[in-house]
Amino acid sequence: MKKVGLLLVVLSVILVGAMYWAYSNMTEIARSFVQEEVPGLGFERLDAGWNRVELVGVKFTDAKGVERLSTKRIDVAPSMASLFSSKIEIGHVRIEGPTVLIEQMKNGELVLPIPEIEESSSETPPVRLGHFLIEGGQGEFVDHAANARFKIRDLKLELRDLAYPLADARLPIDFSATLEGKREGKIAIGGWVNPVSNDGDITISVTDLFVPLATPYLRSEKTNVTLTDGTVSLKMSLKMNQGRVVVPGEVTMANLKFAGGGKFFGVPTNTLKDFFETQNPSLTIPFEVEGSMDKPDEIRLKVVQVIARRMIEKLGAEQLKPAVEKLKQGDVEGAKEELNKLKKKFKLKF
Repeated sequence: MKKVGLLLVVLSVILVGAMYWAYSNMTEIARSFVQEEVPGLGFERLDAGWNRVELVGVKFTDAKGVERLSTKRIDVAPSMASLFSSKIEIGHVRIEGPTVLIEQMKNGELVLPIPEIEESSSETPPVRLGHFLIEGGQGEFVDHAANARFKIRDLKLELRDLAYPLADARLPIDFSATLEGKREGKIAIGGWVNPVSNDGDITISVTDLFVPLATPYLRSEKTNVTLTDGTVSLKMSLKMNQGRVVVPGEVTMANLKFAGGGKFFGVPTNTLKDFFETQNPSLTIPFEVEGSMDKPDEIRLKVVQVIARRMIEKLGAEQLKPAVEKLKQGDVEGAKEELNKLKKKFKLKF
C-alpha cells in the first residue's frame, strides 16, 4: 500500500512538473506552431496562456507577396478538446480593426484575408476552427472580373465550422461593409456554401451605392454615357448546384444624372432624365439568369442584357401611356397628338 502511495506522489510530482514546464514554455510552443502551420503570418509579439493566444503587430502576406491583412492584435482561443483528440481544435479567432485586401479574381475565386491551408503530409493532424470573426475592418475590395475597386470600412466577416481537410458540409458565411463614396452604400452577403460539392445558397444586398462607383458593372454595348450622380441598389440570390448557378434578383436605380447625351442600357438619356425628374425618382428592374460560378463576367453581362431589355420595355410603355389613355377614352386625335410629341421629343420616324 505504501508503494502505491509513493507511486501516486511521484506521478503527481511529474505531472505538476510537466504542467509547469508547459506553461513556462507555452509562448515558444505556440510561436513554433503558428510559424510552421501558417506561412506568411508575421507578428511582433506572441503571448500565450492556458486558454488563449494573443498575437500583437500582425501582418499576413500571401505566397505572391501581397499583404492581405495587418492588425494590432489577433485573439485565438484553443479548444481543450484538442487534448483528447487527434485533431487541432480551435474555439475562435477574433480580429478587431484590421486593414484588409479582398479580391474577386477573373475566374470567380474570392480571395479573403485569411491564410490558405496548404497541402501537407499525412502527419499533419486535421484542423477545425469553430468561429472566425473580423470586426471593424477597413481596406479595399477589388473585382478583377469587372475591373472595379472600392474603399470599404465597418467590415465584418464571420465564418463558422471551418475544417481542413475540407468537409463536405455547409459553411455559414456572414459579410457586411460600408462602401465609401460621395454617398455611402452598404453591402451584405449571407448564406452558406459547400466547398466540396460547389453547392450553396447566398443572398447579396447592395444599398444606395454611388452610381459612378458601379459603372464597371453597367458596361455594355448599349451604354455609352457617363453617370455623374444617383444611386443603385441590388438584391439577388445565388442558388448554386455543383458549380452551376441561378441568379434571381432586382436592381433599383434612383435619381440618375448624366454627363451629356448618349444611351444608358439602350435608352436615350433624355428619356431617363424626363422619367426621373417628372414621373418617378426610382426605377426597379427584375432579372433572372443562369451561368457558371467560374465565369462571373458572363453572368454580369447576362444581367446587364436582361436589365437593358426590360428597361426599354418599361420606359417605352411609360412614354406611350398618355397616348394609350387617350385611345381608351376614344380620343383618337388626342392620341395622335401625344404620339407626335414623342416623335418630336425623341426625333423618331414613324
